[in-house]
Amino acid sequence: PKDNIEMDKEKRNRFEKEIEENLQKFAETIEKMSLFITAGVNSEKDNHTYTLQRYRSILHDVTHEFRKTKEEINTAIIRAQLFASSSSSSDSHVRPATDILLREKSSLHNSIRG
Repeated sequence: PKDNIEMDKEKRNRFEKEIEENLQKFAETIEKMSLFITAGVNSEKDNHTYTLQRYRSILHDVTHEFRKTKEEINTAIIRAQLFASSSSSSDSHVRPATDILLREKSSLHNSIRG
């Protein structure tokens, strides 16, 4: 299982890097388009400017969603690792501490309802 985790981590890192590189290329392309539009005297300059603004908006949205998804995946992985380590832990003090906290939570909940 640990080998699978490392392999998955490598794959995830490769995909993240590839996505980040593509987002960077998209940003660079938008910048080049901007330079082309501002340098040119074109009768359709307004249309090109609108298109450029739309591409910038798309880049912003996609970048935001990528970062958000990346963070959610990392959080889920950490959570899964914590649950896996706590369920496979053989330490005698881990389960009693968890049980005590669960009983305390239940007690508090019952006193609020009561």
